[in-house]
Amino acid sequence: MSHITKDKAGKVSETAQDIGDKAKQTVQDAWGSAKDTAQNVKDNLLGKADKSKEAVKQNAEQVTKSMNTKN
Repeated sequence: MSHITKDKAGKVSETAQDIGDKAKQTVQDAWGSAKDTAQNVKDNLLGKADKSKEAVKQNAEQVTKSMNTKN
């Protein structure tokens, strides 16, 4: 093979490697974002569920007190 052909083959190989590395990084970034988003959703939903649970508990206590005072 001539020197020019070897150089071009080497450049093509480097370019392919660079593209592969960039694609891998993009996938890793997307996966990290997806995990962070899922964790945020989970945290928000659990927080709201806890607040709702506490509100129901307080309302139940008020109803119980109200029923006890009427007897």
